[in-house]
Amino acid sequence: MPWQPIVGIPLQPELARGAGALLSVCALILFVPRTAAWAAVLATAAFMLLFWIPQVVFLGQLALSHKGLSVGACLPLSEDTAMLCGAVTLTALTARGTALERSWLGSPGLVMTARIGFGLACVVFGLSHFVYADFTAQMIPGFLPFRLALAYITGAGHLLAGLAILSGVMARLAAVLEAVMMSSFVVLVHIPMLVAGPKPEAMQIDWTMLAAAMTLSGSAWIVARSLADKPWAFKAPAVWQSA
Repeated sequence: MPWQPIVGIPLQPELARGAGALLSVCALILFVPRTAAWAAVLATAAFMLLFWIPQVVFLGQLALSHKGLSVGACLPLSEDTAMLCGAVTLTALTARGTALERSWLGSPGLVMTARIGFGLACVVFGLSHFVYADFTAQMIPGFLPFRLALAYITGAGHLLAGLAILSGVMARLAAVLEAVMMSSFVVLVHIPMLVAGPKPEAMQIDWTMLAAAMTLSGSAWIVARSLADKPWAFKAPAVWQSA
């Protein structure tokens, strides 16, 4: 799977099942208010160790090879980064009112770092829609018209949302719209893909893509929630108003 490029290590199937068990435990105890903060910490560690770090190592090896980097090569890392940033932000949000809030896990700086990482990931998402517009258009359901145009429009949406989150200009509105758009991908693309009855050999990748899309949209909603204290509209700096 592109989200977890671990190859050539012993006990790989056992490691994959163990990772699945760990993530399942995180999901279950997230529903319990008293353990939600610790579940978010565990999920953050799981995403970093199982997905993000292997992806960074893989890209580092790719950068040192003669192949070099491309938008497509960076896309899985960007998806893992967005998921990791969602988990980090969730840790900070659920830590409020607990002992973890007084630690670095609940610090505003960590939330800001995660927000920047998510914004950068959105920029890569947008670029990928432009670089691979034809492939993106094929992912759009056939009942929607102007699929190629929609590929470019959603790419522009990703790109603008990422820039807004990075700059802080209308960041709250951008994060909410990004979350709405990502959620629409789950409803319009990934769920119909499963309902259509895929071939048995495609079931694993289809379910994995659905889980990844849901996690990405959930991460976007979490980042948007972290911006709840920000204004919706753009407010010009005082120096602009005086001018």
